[in-house]
Amino acid sequence: SSYDTGPSGDHTTGSGYYLYTEATSRLNKLHRLESPLFLLQQDATLSFFYHMYGSDMGTLSFEANNNEAGWSTLWSRTGNQGNSWLDAAVILPASTTRVRFSGLTGSSYMSDMALDDVSFSQFAPPSPPPS
Repeated sequence: SSYDTGPSGDHTTGSGYYLYTEATSRLNKLHRLESPLFLLQQDATLSFFYHMYGSDMGTLSFEANNNEAGWSTLWSRTGNQGNSWLDAAVILPASTTRVRFSGLTGSSYMSDMALDDVSFSQFAPPSPPPS
């Protein structure tokens, strides 16, 4: 990433890998990372860390798709969020069949945004209380 924008290292160790949008020469462009089709048995949670540092930061959003309703935005942030990794978690309805991250870069090179440590979990529902 460029000076005064984006992370200086990954979230996990500071020296590993992360995914980011490069805004230099790609101003006001939409970047997408989309999952393949999947089936959920129940609601699930998607957790991730994001980094949105830069004075002309655009918008990062997380969207879910189901076959009936199409795409809907479940989480979104716009603008400079500071020079640190922040965590987020999104509940996916059981009807979700695909998910995607969408990053819209801002109006200058100072809008590199990044993702790291994306994880997915699906837990069994709690047992009903004894009667």
